[in-house]
Parts: sequence; structure tokens; C-alpha cells
Amino acid sequence: MKKIQFIVAVACAPILCILAYVVLCGPGLFGKYNPKAAKIACISNMKMIQCAYEQCKQSGRAQTKENIYGPQGYAKEEPVCPLGGAYKVELDEDGNVTVTCPHDFEGHRLP
Repeated sequence: MKKIQFIVAVACAPILCILAYVVLCGPGLFGKYNPKAAKIACISNMKMIQCAYEQCKQSGRAQTKENIYGPQGYAKEEPVCPLGGAYKVELDEDGNVTVTCPHDFEGHRLP
């Protein structure tokens, strides 16, 4: 009987150690939400969109999504905020672009 208990204990020990490691260290292993990194990535995306529209304007092409994004555009695909949501792009009469994020309340705005 003691032999069986010993075998079960030896067999379960590594499983319990792995489970404890995942529970204690898991959040660090699988990444955590980092609001500062999300904000920096979002602002970078908005600057890229703004620059793509400005380059399109300078080249004399129409500032449409088809001319901005895609294989013949200035960016391969339309970026989205790391927290989710599409950017709002507004053009004025002179072709100047304003890009806003749906998470503007969290500081996701161009300087």
C-alpha cells in the first residue's frame, strides 16, 4: 500500500509543480495588457495614416482608401487601434487629414 502511495506521489509531483508554475508565473509568460505600449502603437498607426494621406496628396492622386491601402497604395492594409476599433479619417477642403482614434479618452491622440 505504501508503495502505491509513493508511486502516485512521485507521478503527481511534476504535474503539481508545473501547475503551480503556470498559476504563479502564467500572467508574465503570456503577456499582460500594457496601456502605455498600446497608446504608443496607436499614435504610431495614426501618424502612418496621416503620412500616407499626405504622400497621396503630394503625388496628385485622389485621397481615397483604394489609393492609400493595398498593393499599389502607401500602406499594405488599413491599421486598427491595438485596443480595437477603426480610426476615423476626415479630410478638409484643402486635402488636410485629421485622424482620430475611438480610444481618444485614453490619450490615443496625435500631438
